[in-house]
Amino acid sequence: MSLIVSFQGQFRPYNLPPSAPLLKTQAASPTEPTHARTEEEEFQNALSESKEKGSNQPPRQTPKGSAAITAYKRSRELQSPPSSLACARDVMTCSVHTAKASDPVESAWRKMQKNESRHLPVVNDNGLITGIVSDRDLLKAGEKSNSPLSKIMVKEVLSARDTAPLKEMALVMLHERISCLPILNDLNELVGIVTKTDILRYLAQSQHLNGYI
Repeated sequence: MSLIVSFQGQFRPYNLPPSAPLLKTQAASPTEPTHARTEEEEFQNALSESKEKGSNQPPRQTPKGSAAITAYKRSRELQSPPSSLACARDVMTCSVHTAKASDPVESAWRKMQKNESRHLPVVNDNGLITGIVSDRDLLKAGEKSNSPLSKIMVKEVLSARDTAPLKEMALVMLHERISCLPILNDLNELVGIVTKTDILRYLAQSQHLNGYI
């Protein structure tokens, strides 16, 4: 159970619907090769034809074709794609600031500003997540408001285990149109948070993209 929905300290599993957008792109159809593979096959076919004609010179490549083939070959040399190895604990921000449902909006806003965060998980006295607020929620309520967070927070929170695969989290965030996932351990304790920025930062720093940049 990688994804969890928490509500008032209670938890239930979340399953991404089979009809969710982008799921059909997880694996290419055997009859529909990827672009990079098509470039490689065309190059190899042209090279074979050249050898059959008695020429030892490889066929001339366009700059676009050459770059695609080079990137494809470099990616094949890598052991595994990052999405198959990376999980929540590899990309999450560990120092998570939290609030209580009784805290006023103004207090939560000051905490967000001080810590330069855009999301604030709400936890109960046992440390279990019971809600979440974003900077947009606070701005909509009025950052000087004395209303408690319980009145504006999202009470059904989609969370992920710290072992949840990176690709699964990205798909869920796209499908649900959310920008973060609180991260829980096996005891349902809050141990981190993953945002879209964390995922992009991990991918940008990954050696697996070197062949394409």
